[in-house]
Amino acid sequence: MTRPTLAAYRSAAAPGRLKCRGLAKTKAHLAALRTPEAEAALRRLTEAEEALRRLTEAEEAGGFDGFSVEAYAAWYATYYA
Repeated sequence: MTRPTLAAYRSAAAPGRLKCRGLAKTKAHLAALRTPEAEAALRRLTEAEEALRRLTEAEEAGGFDGFSVEAYAAWYATYYA
């Protein structure tokens, strides 16, 4: 499956009409369009929501406790040096 381009999303989402309308209304509008571009944009929004939900759950469960971007980057810099 290929990712929709920004141009395809913009044409499907009719920019300007959706500004500040919220995610639910944007998704409803995309679903109503029933074009391949709108359906692809809707899938990407749904995937992004799912990824955010999983990240939030992991964070709440302590999955990121002790994580540091700096320490992670330093470890890889040393490893690949």
